[in-house]
Amino acid sequence: MCMIFDIKLFEQIYHETKPSDASIGRSGIRYEQQQQQLNLEQSIKHRPKRKLMMETSDNQSNDSELEKFLTVEKVKTQFHEQVHFITDICWDKCIDKPGSKLDGKNQACLVNCVERFIDSSLILTQRFAHMLQKQGNF
Repeated sequence: MCMIFDIKLFEQIYHETKPSDASIGRSGIRYEQQQQQLNLEQSIKHRPKRKLMMETSDNQSNDSELEKFLTVEKVKTQFHEQVHFITDICWDKCIDKPGSKLDGKNQACLVNCVERFIDSSLILTQRFAHMLQKQGNF
């Protein structure tokens, strides 16, 4: 799944929320942000209902885009967690004492360990999927 990120929207949000020392008050809350929030609340109260309905559909499309983005980020996070997990296992198995460089033996061990781990994970996943399909047919 691929997500197209609107760079102009990002830049607009970044520049609107970019902290500036001059705008931070005693309470630590930016005065500009407080004003923007008040202006937004006031403008929402005074808008016609038809316009609010249009904005609701826009918000729904933004929500679906946000959901897609969050799904992609979740998959990325799961991938990174898996990489770290495999790295920990294979490092402990293959590296006796760390040095300044990996020798050929350690490097080959790491490559084989990762490949075996991936292969066995795929086999197990396929086996479980096959078992679930068999159970679903009954």
